[in-house]
Amino acid sequence: MSDQERSAGQFVGASAYGQAQRPFQPTPEEIAEWRKKEEEQRKVYAEQQRKQARAELRDRFAAAALTGLLVAGDNFAQVYNRDEMAIEAWNQADAMLKARGDD
Repeated sequence: MSDQERSAGQFVGASAYGQAQRPFQPTPEEIAEWRKKEEEQRKVYAEQQRKQARAELRDRFAAAALTGLLVAGDNFAQVYNRDEMAIEAWNQADAMLKARGDD
């Protein structure tokens, strides 16, 4: 191979059998298909990230609501048992997400 061919990027490798191989050149259709798949994967990843962030925010809201319920005093504790307090904390977290627009 000449220096001119090498600089022009026309390198052609040899296979294991000693025959020359053509350089890999994807077709425009293949490139379009790869880009489409990549975009679909990005959308799936973005949706997974959104769901995870929402779940983490819901957990934080529920923890804050439960803290508020626990420090509310004996009046609230006499009306609700611990299981009911936990359910109320999740209900409050869901209400906060809804008010925020994260249905």
